[in-house]
Amino acid sequence: MFYFTPSEGDLLLCDVTVEYTDASGKLQTETITGEWKKQIKFASLPANGTIAIKRSLKANVELAKDHYKFGYTEQSVFYANYASGAKPAGHNHVSGGGQQVAEV
Repeated sequence: MFYFTPSEGDLLLCDVTVEYTDASGKLQTETITGEWKKQIKFASLPANGTIAIKRSLKANVELAKDHYKFGYTEQSVFYANYASGAKPAGHNHVSGGGQQVAEV
């Protein structure tokens, strides 16, 4: 499971999209307008996937504030199960949960 939440500054000034590899190996694109989460279940291992968050400045954007905060909060959780549904010990992974912020 992948969780991503852009900052208010990101959403005010940028178009935020995510590109990710789905379970069939196809590249998908979605627009992010707030908290975003995605669970992808691959049928076999090893499996290769990507998740890329992209920001682009909105067209004709006006800077109405003295400063903006840019950043995000993200967390990713990876785990593998046997075909029987059993969960092997030592194969789970959690990362992120942190927040990245820049003020300009």
